[in-house]
Amino acid sequence: MVAYNFDELIHPHLPSGSPLVVVYAPDTSTRLWYVCEFVFNGVLRLPFQITSDPAVALAHSGIVITYAHTPLKGLHLVPGTLLFEHEVDPAFRLPIKSTVEALVPEEMDVLSAVFWFISRYEEWQPFKMDAHGRFGADSSVLAATSELAVPVVDIWIDQLRGAIETEYPHIHLPPRVFRLVSTIDVDNLFAFKNKPLWRRWGATLKDRLNGRRALIKKRQAVLNGEQNDPFDVYAEVSQFCHEKHIPLAWFFLMRGGTRYDRTVTNLSAFKAPMAAAVGYGAKIGLHPSYYSQYNPGQLGAEFDRFALASGGEARYARQHFLRYDIRWTPQVLVASGITVDFTMGFSDRAGFRAGTSHAFKMYDFENETILPLYAVPFCAMDGAYSTRAIPPEKALEELKTLAETIRGVGGNMITVYHERSFDDLLYYGFRQVYFDFHQQLAPISVW
Repeated sequence: MVAYNFDELIHPHLPSGSPLVVVYAPDTSTRLWYVCEFVFNGVLRLPFQITSDPAVALAHSGIVITYAHTPLKGLHLVPGTLLFEHEVDPAFRLPIKSTVEALVPEEMDVLSAVFWFISRYEEWQPFKMDAHGRFGADSSVLAATSELAVPVVDIWIDQLRGAIETEYPHIHLPPRVFRLVSTIDVDNLFAFKNKPLWRRWGATLKDRLNGRRALIKKRQAVLNGEQNDPFDVYAEVSQFCHEKHIPLAWFFLMRGGTRYDRTVTNLSAFKAPMAAAVGYGAKIGLHPSYYSQYNPGQLGAEFDRFALASGGEARYARQHFLRYDIRWTPQVLVASGITVDFTMGFSDRAGFRAGTSHAFKMYDFENETILPLYAVPFCAMDGAYSTRAIPPEKALEELKTLAETIRGVGGNMITVYHERSFDDLLYYGFRQVYFDFHQQLAPISVW
């Protein structure tokens, strides 16, 4: 079986012979290092060096970027003050007037603008939370432009790439790479199986009162062993992604019994689905529960349950309901041993919460440090279409348009589905959207 190299998503390979970029900056900072690592290593796949010694820059025969007020050599970027500050200005907003052209604001340089997004500066500022205590799409600076689905950061970096190629036409940069990645949140392991008797009776009574006869019939057929549970798609989807060479990750909710956490509580029930996913080369991770974002003890208990069910420790996670407090949740995840988090996105809108499709490390403004936690942003969740009554055929077209935008800048198309979206009785047509979309994009996504 092929084990998809998710590490390449987080730590992009720097091709042999890639030219070294020397960044000359009279003043340096943790913020400058952080954004350069993302831009050059993470996106452009180029090694880089920051120096305050003009002699080093002048002696370099390759790419030089002068990040100073006075030109020295190579490509000249006039720095703003953001990368050399030591606090978050609660009133500062990135002055984006339009994302259609995706132009860097005149008041900022490209490195500062990129830093503002990937550090999640705006989430450290005061904002109005949504009903679930989240940073929602309407709070984003991009919402005012009505162009959340434009990866402005990726476009800015691609424009920087173009400027480098113009300045150094004889130097060849690594080619752009488009990746398609599927991720699935498992909020409820099964629709009907492994549920206690009282939940079966309650669900049946509720269906009767609401006239859902088809659902009652399906439940009985599953419990009688005549049909497969509609949520039991773990082997089917994992095999499909394996055959199409599409990297796949499943995130399992391990807590039940609360208003928002409704999964199966029988730990042994998780073993077969997890084994089926891993058997086809998929990754499995933890889906920390609704109330875990501030609670290390709760997350630790779920981490242990995941280990017992899977036989291994969780390294990947995505928060249930995307509940993620920028000041607390990264610290809770790091303390629990999570190294890669997939929460960065919106539940009700397609788009780029951090302006990028590329993974980046989380930044801690309280200590001005880089955390050992990667954020892997997604750009499209099934619920952004199905729960807003967008027809499946329109959702498919919007997903394809979004993919073409990302492919144009060499980014990552990371989708989020849920186990229930494969059940046509609940979300008619969205099962086919999943297979059609990933089938059509698969040939250009081989890593």
